[in-house]
Amino acid sequence: MRKAKIVCLQGKQALINRDKTPLTPEKLRELSGLDHLTDEEAGKIIHSIRLFAKVLYGFMRARCATGNGHTKTQHTNSNIEKNAA
Repeated sequence: MRKAKIVCLQGKQALINRDKTPLTPEKLRELSGLDHLTDEEAGKIIHSIRLFAKVLYGFMRARCATGNGHTKTQHTNSNIEKNAA
């Protein structure tokens, strides 16, 4: 199984929404296949996207803080293995 590569984006200007305009039901309905959504349905989807983004951001922040995309546990275990050899 191939491991996923974690790329830290700290300090990079690779943002899609540079104006930081919030996602609205109208903007969401502009996407292909979502033009039929009601305001309530679009609001629920936007809420889910925001929650997912917060979780993903927190996860990536924790991973990047330890360097090389390793968690603190993986990093510690790696050092233990090197010292034991």
